[in-house]
Amino acid sequence: MVESGAPELSVFIDCHGVVLALPVRRVERLVLREEVSVLPERQGVAIAVAGGQRYAAWNLGWLLELPPLDTAWVLLRVPHEGAELPLALSTGRCLLVAPLAQGAVASLPLGLFRGRPSALWGAFSVKGFEGAKLGGVMGLCLDPLRLWSREELALSASTLLSARAT
Repeated sequence: MVESGAPELSVFIDCHGVVLALPVRRVERLVLREEVSVLPERQGVAIAVAGGQRYAAWNLGWLLELPPLDTAWVLLRVPHEGAELPLALSTGRCLLVAPLAQGAVASLPLGLFRGRPSALWGAFSVKGFEGAKLGGVMGLCLDPLRLWSREELALSASTLLSARAT
């Protein structure tokens, strides 16, 4: 979340017809599906390889209790136990990278969404992005620090560690 109304650069992605805004400060890279190879699951988590780097792979659709998405990947670095954990998030297509002003975001009631209730924290009008063809009327703000549970982050770290050992 952004402090005191300052615009925050965000990547806007399609999630089954809904626009999601993800702050870029946690994004390492945006890549096309073809640029990533996915290794078989270990301990229930797949490994995505992009640019020679390994990431614990998760599907945004699945995390939000929706059908899987597979158009693009968002490569993230998320804090976990004093380090940054490399995570790959399979998403819909990237629609736009632009600033999103905090003042343009309306807070959502906690628990409004069943899956990952605190990860989707705000709503905004897409009308302010004229010419971007975002679709729909409103979008939702996605907090990558609240998208995964502690257990899922620990499982991701463990999976990456065991993959390095082989």
